[in-house]
Amino acid sequence: MEQEYSMGEKALRRCGTVLGEYRIPLITGLAVGLLAHGFTFTNKLLNADEISSLFSKGGSFEFGRWFLDVTGLLFPDASMPWIYGLLSLFLFLAVVCLTIRIFHVRKPFLQGVLSAVFVSFPAVTGMYCYFFTCIAYALALLMAIASVGIGRRPGWGAAAGGVLLLTLSLGIYQAYLAVASTYYLLLMIQSLLEGEEAGKVFRTGLRALGILAAAALLYYGVNQLALALTGRVYVEYNFSEHGLLYRVALAYNALLKAVTRGYFGFAPRPLSRAVHVLGAAALLLFFLRWFLKNRDFRRGLLMAVCLVLLPLSMNCLFLAASVEVIHSLALYSFVCVYVLAVIAVETLEGSLGRAGRDALLAGLLLIVIVNVYFANETYLKQYLQYENAFAVYSEMVAQIKQTEGFDEGTRIAIVGKGDDLLYRQDKLDTGDLLGPERDLVNIYSRTRLLRYYLGFDADFLDTDECWLLSLDPRVREMPCYPYYGSVQKIDDTIVVKLGEA
Repeated sequence: MEQEYSMGEKALRRCGTVLGEYRIPLITGLAVGLLAHGFTFTNKLLNADEISSLFSKGGSFEFGRWFLDVTGLLFPDASMPWIYGLLSLFLFLAVVCLTIRIFHVRKPFLQGVLSAVFVSFPAVTGMYCYFFTCIAYALALLMAIASVGIGRRPGWGAAAGGVLLLTLSLGIYQAYLAVASTYYLLLMIQSLLEGEEAGKVFRTGLRALGILAAAALLYYGVNQLALALTGRVYVEYNFSEHGLLYRVALAYNALLKAVTRGYFGFAPRPLSRAVHVLGAAALLLFFLRWFLKNRDFRRGLLMAVCLVLLPLSMNCLFLAASVEVIHSLALYSFVCVYVLAVIAVETLEGSLGRAGRDALLAGLLLIVIVNVYFANETYLKQYLQYENAFAVYSEMVAQIKQTEGFDEGTRIAIVGKGDDLLYRQDKLDTGDLLGPERDLVNIYSRTRLLRYYLGFDADFLDTDECWLLSLDPRVREMPCYPYYGSVQKIDDTIVVKLGEA
């Protein structure tokens, strides 16, 4: 008699099957993820946004991220590095397993090295510099890729499921539209490499385009409704003002600069850049060989279109957003380059296939090693900057308290940016990892640093009040901190002058 299982038992058995099937990428990804990011999981590292959003998810409705606040029901609004670090790493491992399943990556060592690349990629390092949103963004990435896994199946129900999942993903972080669209393109490229008829591949591409367009329209509609219901105003500063052709050129140029010059921190060291350049050359030779062997004009034309559109799809964020607001963490779609390399190598046969797999394994391992070191350098830099800031601002608080006239009703004004106040740790070169490199303590986050981390809960003047006070002749005559006279009581306010306004 066949044994009957409860739903819970069936779920546990299914989990056991999945863990067994994907044990190599799961173990590899977990080990490399902890090696790369374990330090930031066990230390509270800071930058300006992390200080400001310690107890929030950051901007939501006003930035078109209407589903971000909803994630707070599952993940409370507190920037907790250990628990959110581990949970987001598990979500990245789920992303890896979904990717392996979608593209049918069969070779165990390719599964393992792809997992290592995914979790050590510098965009993940950038994401872990913002723990208040890292868990939500990891969930959004998983939903974007799951939408492809569902949407690629036949039937209207699957298409509807793909649209819904992608819409929710965009409601958390719009940048992951690039990941979904590029995965669909990679599926088309893989089908063509496997000999699929061009007409069928073209029709699947049209279906994918329909799912992407429907998700974008549904996202926009929900966004407008959410703004109307909440009374929020959408922040439009992040839109590009350049013409379409210029923005298209930016998208292609971004990929070129990331590979050859290390922009965005994606190839952060000369060794990594050399591997990327050699890998790009090998991919070009691979597809040139394919075109020479291909005898089907329609398949060749469709492949050419897919390859030309690939960089545009990966960097489609440049088509809408201003370059100044595009952080490295928004460009996770760059990992699709590695997926393309795996797809290409898995189609090779014989001695050429063995040589290709060995070369890919060696190249990706070198990239992983560089990325792991780069992640730890980034976190070390943040740690040293925080220690520096803690020392400087602790001393400042002590001087404020020792200023004659400091009493219960005294207000505090910290005037000027003070950009040169902290030592920037330039020996640790993380400058191309956009986002974490920004000011550690700025005029918007400084009072929160004093309250949350130094316990100095005073009555601080807001930014506008400080700016008006900076125009006072008495303040203009004050020297800049830390020199004598840079902390004075003027009327009922103790003024700390960090620099000119």
